[in-house]
Amino acid sequence: MNRSSSLDNHRQENSRAASVD
Repeated sequence: MNRSSSLDNHRQENSRAASVD
């Protein structure tokens, strides 16, 4: 379960970084 959360977190962070860029 933690693995899924980690993946989701990474994906959200990437999306945010792209938006900021």
